[in-house]
Amino acid sequence: MEQNQLSIAVIIPAYNVAPYIMEAVKSVLEQPYPYITIVCVNDGSTDNTLDVLQELSQENSRIVLLDQPNGGVSVARNNGIEYVLSNLSADYIMFLDGDDIWYKNWCSPEAIKILSTGYDMVLFDYCHADFRTKMRGPSLHTYTGIVEGGDFAVNIDHQSFAASAYKCDMIRQNGIRFHRGQKLGEDIQFALEARSLSQKCCFVEQLILIYRNRPDSATKKEISPIVYYTQLFDGWIQSHAFLKKHGFESKCTYGAIKWYLKDLVQSHFRQHGTRKELETVLQRYSDCLDVDGPEEQKAHLYLEQFDRKYELKQRLIGSLIKVVGIFNRIPPLRHMKDKRRYPIPLER
Repeated sequence: MEQNQLSIAVIIPAYNVAPYIMEAVKSVLEQPYPYITIVCVNDGSTDNTLDVLQELSQENSRIVLLDQPNGGVSVARNNGIEYVLSNLSADYIMFLDGDDIWYKNWCSPEAIKILSTGYDMVLFDYCHADFRTKMRGPSLHTYTGIVEGGDFAVNIDHQSFAASAYKCDMIRQNGIRFHRGQKLGEDIQFALEARSLSQKCCFVEQLILIYRNRPDSATKKEISPIVYYTQLFDGWIQSHAFLKKHGFESKCTYGAIKWYLKDLVQSHFRQHGTRKELETVLQRYSDCLDVDGPEEQKAHLYLEQFDRKYELKQRLIGSLIKVVGIFNRIPPLRHMKDKRRYPIPLER
């Protein structure tokens, strides 16, 4: 690499994404900026993902291949971070999932000029696309400008964690990593901690990430709302403790739990769960329940806000959603829905 050239390391965790991983890697290699190293972490794939990655790494010296036993996406990304910080002189770390792609030519001189300013985080735009990435929806953009890190930066509802560039020095100094063992929402916690501990964050109106919506994705599989939300809540609690160690009293971590508790109740009823199950799990987060009463009664008192009429309504909505979901599994109908949802042809 030429002296004084800004360097980017892109970490790509890969687990059983053989049909997509080559497109993901090539979308990085084909960017007009050459000073990008790709760190691919094969997470114990059981398909031929590793074979594809080995072939790619042999063809191009900008690709580093790490192979590990299956440990989950958090472990894979953490191993990628450790490699970058220990072995590369990168200025920024970025992330890309093995089934997503970078937008063509986003890494322009203008984008590099912004990164060269030295912000702790630079946050770009992303969009959703159909599973073939032939059509895309509009960019998801809400804010442009430079802000101080902290709760204000966290509260800007903007960009995917993977549509962001994280300064290596900031990651190193604060020891920010993905929570081990957390399989859902680990990206939300990482971004929360990074935004909270950054000095300056720059929000840029520039599409860089194409998020592929594919039916067989792990995030599309039906999961119990209790399992999903408790993983998020436990992650926010871990983040709260982590940030407190760094002298930052986050207002967002417990605030987020309070905000999403109602979503948990709604989603649980829509999947025809029982009130008893809800009461049991809500008691774990009694500190976040905005009700007055004895501690052991808070979960019960909180649930009383949602009467039987509300519960019945959500169960009916859940049944309708299930019927619609069955129709969406029929390929011609799903294709028609995708054409409405992603109306913009993807530039090639």
